[in-house]
Amino acid sequence: MLKQRVLTAIVLVAALLSALFYLPAHWFALFAAAAMLIGGQEWSKLASAGRGVAMLFNGVLAAVMAVLFVLGGFHSTTVDLDLIKPILLIGCIW
Repeated sequence: MLKQRVLTAIVLVAALLSALFYLPAHWFALFAAAAMLIGGQEWSKLASAGRGVAMLFNGVLAAVMAVLFVLGGFHSTTVDLDLIKPILLIGCIW
């Protein structure tokens, strides 16, 4: 069991580092959003939320990420750092 977890961790770290260093910013944002949605789904299962509550939580999470994706300028090939700074500040405070 420990061997399987260590191998899984190695594969996931390799995937994360590859995505972090080799993907353009807008593709990495989509990669991170997908990971957060999967994490949100797992969190709602862990919290024993009902099916409706879990779907509502994941829907709100997806909507917030879509708005941040557009407001952050990630939909274009160049990213405006002045637009991202408030989003990063909110994330750091949270």
